[in-house]
Amino acid sequence: MINFFIFFSVAAIVINNCSADKIIKFYYKLTKIFIFFALLQWVLYYLNIGTLYTYSFLGLKEVNISTSGYLIRLFSIASEPAALCGILLPAIYLSINRIVNKGKEVTLSYSVIVLFVILNTFSLVGYIYIIICLIVALYVGNKISLSKIFIFTICLALLVFILFQSDSIQQRLNEITSLDKMASSDNLSVIAIYSNLQIALISLSDNLIFGGGIFSHPYTYDHYISQLYAGGGPRMELNKDDAASLYIRALSETGILGFCILNGLIIYLMKRCDKSKINYPYNIAFTIAFALLGIRAGSVNYIIIWFYFFSAIRFVNEGRLK
Repeated sequence: MINFFIFFSVAAIVINNCSADKIIKFYYKLTKIFIFFALLQWVLYYLNIGTLYTYSFLGLKEVNISTSGYLIRLFSIASEPAALCGILLPAIYLSINRIVNKGKEVTLSYSVIVLFVILNTFSLVGYIYIIICLIVALYVGNKISLSKIFIFTICLALLVFILFQSDSIQQRLNEITSLDKMASSDNLSVIAIYSNLQIALISLSDNLIFGGGIFSHPYTYDHYISQLYAGGGPRMELNKDDAASLYIRALSETGILGFCILNGLIIYLMKRCDKSKINYPYNIAFTIAFALLGIRAGSVNYIIIWFYFFSAIRFVNEGRLK
């Protein structure tokens, strides 16, 4: 809890005392550092020069290296591929906006490199980020209507429903609810989200409106997880402290009221995006980044999520770049 207030306060003070222009310049420098190490990692891996591509020689915490076939899943100097995607989230939107709507915020070469890095993370989360950012960019550029987005969503839901009937998907679903397969699973992210969602629903059943209370999710998790995954092997605590998602955590700890406030805040920030303002694309980029990062990041100590949040507010309040 103390860490939360420290990170929250520092992020709020720094962001609100920096101009939008400084925030943008800082973020570009940050992304270029991560992109550089991602591309260097890609080269070092395929040159097969020992384990230099892990960057362990820099004193960084060793990451669980994973591949997709013969291809490395890039993570740069982040903790994992999904974390790298989260750091590059605003850059993903700005890059797609450059290609789709010919936005001037980033260069075409920067856009291509960013998307190349994201595609080579082979992260499902990263691919979801790309799809959602593409839909938003098409809508912002008046290339697609809300009705078409609705139809696309319905078709996608039907496709997912059909896919869920396949044997391989059913096997995954069985794995999610089986404790004895949890330790050997390569699908821990899905298991983490599913198990924490179950805990959140239990918390909601006790108090639908207000939830279990701020920072109560870890205690609720400890109390009920053994009832959900009984027997079969040692229990693994997957994201119990952050509920695996900001939205799941909001449901668990603040109930329907807090969940609606969180989503209402995101809608407010999106509606305050004004096309007449110079920083309009950045406003959208950082608002989307906050909204999407919350899907798989629920830790209030995760400073990048507050960086996105306060940056979005800064762009809303600052009419024009100076």
